[in-house]
Amino acid sequence: MPADEVAKVQNVAVVGQGGAGKTTVADALLFAGGAVTRLGRVDDGTSAFDTEPEEQRRKTTITAALHHLAWRKHEVNLIDTPGYSSFLHDARNCLHAATGAVLVLGPTGGEVKVEAEKVWGWLAELGIPAVGFVTRMDRERADVAHALKDLQAIGAKPALLQLPVGREAEFRGVVDLLSGRAYLYQGESGVVQEAVPPAELADEVRAARERLVETIAEANDVLLEKYLEGVELTADELGAGLREGARAGKFLPVLCGAAGRAIGLHPLLDAIVDLLPSPADLKPWVGDNPKTGDSVERAADPTAPFSAYVFKTIVDPFAGRLSVLRLVSGRIHADLNCINSARDVRERIGHPLKLEGK
Repeated sequence: MPADEVAKVQNVAVVGQGGAGKTTVADALLFAGGAVTRLGRVDDGTSAFDTEPEEQRRKTTITAALHHLAWRKHEVNLIDTPGYSSFLHDARNCLHAATGAVLVLGPTGGEVKVEAEKVWGWLAELGIPAVGFVTRMDRERADVAHALKDLQAIGAKPALLQLPVGREAEFRGVVDLLSGRAYLYQGESGVVQEAVPPAELADEVRAARERLVETIAEANDVLLEKYLEGVELTADELGAGLREGARAGKFLPVLCGAAGRAIGLHPLLDAIVDLLPSPADLKPWVGDNPKTGDSVERAADPTAPFSAYVFKTIVDPFAGRLSVLRLVSGRIHADLNCINSARDVRERIGHPLKLEGK
């Protein structure tokens, strides 16, 4: 991979508490990105992520699973993580491989559990930028305002980027507050059409956009000065301020949709590409030289010496033991000799694989 292509890679963990709908969101992202031709579902056992027999029986994620898709010439690697407390340690391990995260939330309010608080705390501790996604907007009593209150309860500062078009069973799309355009979906096909927002939402859109502009401006001194002077911020300034604030963790951009009906996933993919960092945008990793014990930095550079971080081990009945790793620097290829610093022994890389669910 050329050095400039490192900037077109996103390692995204899909996180949240158990039962929030993370796997459904991950499956819908694959479908929206064209990685699969059919929307996988947890309930009927067709999910690309929950493939273990016990997961299919329980209809819940027990162990993290990986897949990938291409979007706007970017490679998006998805990590679907478990959310129930008994399996939450696996989510923490996988966060070390992530450059960004999608925090999945419910829309009915009062749903926050301790698992969500733990995950949010880990994101802050590890400095992992995130975007929020309120799914199941087609459910009874669904209201994005409920999710915003839940986010505030765990210490997040939400920045709402969209308003829903339609309520509960009539939910059919979203309005982008910065562009002022509506994205309407046809049934569960995932087909989206750009349109003018419904006239009845005009006042609500105007008020929500003003709140969003204020949130973006507050995160940047230059923009705040212009905003307070009454100068209208340009689309480029708002876009840059949104990206800067999201990556710095000053606020959490929030989108909404209904993953089970493939609604709202295209804007979410755009947000992943536009707002979350690539490995090239992050600080170099710091580790210890296994021979000297000296501290060594490794930037995300394909020309640098090989280094990687193993964050998960899978025992497969056919392939044997698989080490799942994030490539930190250099290149990986078959028969590469490297040092396992944890055991202080040399090991040989077998055949590198890219996981696609099971």
